[in-house]
Amino acid sequence: MVQVADPQIGETIYDGACGSAGFLCEAHDHLRSGDLSAGDLETLQKRTFVGKEKKSLAYVIGLMNMILHGIDAPNILHTNTLAENLADIQEKDRFDTILANPPFGGKERKEIQQNFPIKTGETAFLFLQHFI
Repeated sequence: MVQVADPQIGETIYDGACGSAGFLCEAHDHLRSGDLSAGDLETLQKRTFVGKEKKSLAYVIGLMNMILHGIDAPNILHTNTLAENLADIQEKDRFDTILANPPFGGKERKEIQQNFPIKTGETAFLFLQHFI
């Protein structure tokens, strides 16, 4: 997926269900494969990757994985992405590239479903709405 998306230095990369942060780490490795300036390296470290993860163990594993791949201060939030109201997302909250494998077969409560125009308990459909 990373090779197909082919993100570039200066673009933001997001995974709202990052788990072990595999997509973010692969994107980091992909971007590191070229000749990079000091400014490019700083951009990679501070302004490129954003992840969110609901489950505690996966969150910790994602942080560790990114650190092991060379990201000194991973920008992964321990939160339920689907708890965000879509109406509250602004232009500044958007990303250039989304690399994600949302959880299929999960169910969300009615309160969470109210954050989306198409009401469903299926997490994969809710994540798709969030990513769009």
